[in-house]
Amino acid sequence: MIPGEQWRKGPYEQVIEWCIRAGIPGEILSMVPHDYTRYGSTVVLRFPPGIPEEFEVKIAVGWAKILKAESVLKVAGIVRGVYREPSMIRIYGPGGDVTHKENGIIYRFDPEKVMFSKGNLPERMRIAEMDLSGETVVDLFAGIGYFTLPAAIHAGAEKVYACEINPVAFHYLKE
Repeated sequence: MIPGEQWRKGPYEQVIEWCIRAGIPGEILSMVPHDYTRYGSTVVLRFPPGIPEEFEVKIAVGWAKILKAESVLKVAGIVRGVYREPSMIRIYGPGGDVTHKENGIIYRFDPEKVMFSKGNLPERMRIAEMDLSGETVVDLFAGIGYFTLPAAIHAGAEKVYACEINPVAFHYLKE
C-alpha cells in the first residue's frame, strides 16, 4: 500500500462483512455471489445451488444495503421461449420497472419480464461507434432496443426499423 493511500474494500468484501455481522455461518459465506449485475435500482445475483432460502434473502439484503439498491433479483434459470423471457425471482424489494442508463441511452424495463444482457455491451458499444449516416437499419427481434437505439442515437442511422414480437418488450421499446 502506498503511504497515505487507504485501501478501499470492494462491494463483495463489504457484503461479506455485512453477512458476518448478520450472523450468516461460515459454510454459507463461501457461497455468497462474487459478482452482480445492476439495472438502475435493481441488483441481479446468481446464487450457487445449496444455499437455504433464508440465507439467500439475508445475502440479498446485504447486497442491497451495500449497493444502495431498492430490489434484488435472483437468476432462477435460463432465458426461455420465443419471447426470450428471463427466469428471475425477486427476493428483496418492490420490483417493477427500472431506469438503466448506458452509453448515454436511458432504457426503461422490468428485468423480471424482459431480457437485458450485460454480455452484449461490447456489441452495443461497437454499433454506437459505427458511421451509419444515410443508412437504413432493420433490427429483427429488437427487444427493448439495445442495438437499435445505439444505431439511431450515436451512429446516426437515417432510419431505424425495430421489429419485436414480445408485446412486453415492444411496450418498452416504444417507451
